[in-house]
Amino acid sequence: MSEAIGFGIKGREPCADPLHYTASGLDDVYLLNGFTIEETDYGRGTVIECVDALHTAIARHLVIHRKRLSAKEFRFLRRQIDMTQAELAGRLGLDAQTVARYEKGETAISGPADLALRFVYILWALPSGEQALVAEALKSLLDTDEPAETVPARFVATEAGWREAA
Repeated sequence: MSEAIGFGIKGREPCADPLHYTASGLDDVYLLNGFTIEETDYGRGTVIECVDALHTAIARHLVIHRKRLSAKEFRFLRRQIDMTQAELAGRLGLDAQTVARYEKGETAISGPADLALRFVYILWALPSGEQALVAEALKSLLDTDEPAETVPARFVATEAGWREAA
């Protein structure tokens, strides 16, 4: 069983009664502030401030602090990076049905898939200039279909620093 996660907006007092936030699809997220309860013509409603920023905070928490991702957490991160099950499966070297079984809790999430999804999220969250460098490095590391060959590495000094020569 996972323990509850509390989120709030820095500099604001926590509410006396935290909100159990289930709209994320996760069972253990509570908002300490950053929300208001309003009465509408249709009944009681909740307004959440900056939902995208909240979801980013939740995702960062999952990537950094969870020992193993649960099925719901795995699905939450996939949705955060706006990938289909098939797209994520392709990135992780799996088939789409395996990702679907992970998210339904039918199959235990493998350690490598757990770790790879965290790295995919981190890559997605980086600024675009840094994404290209990390993506290139990962592609090089993961490209195991080609035989290893020794290629001399050549570098040149520029005013901006060292770079690989063409």
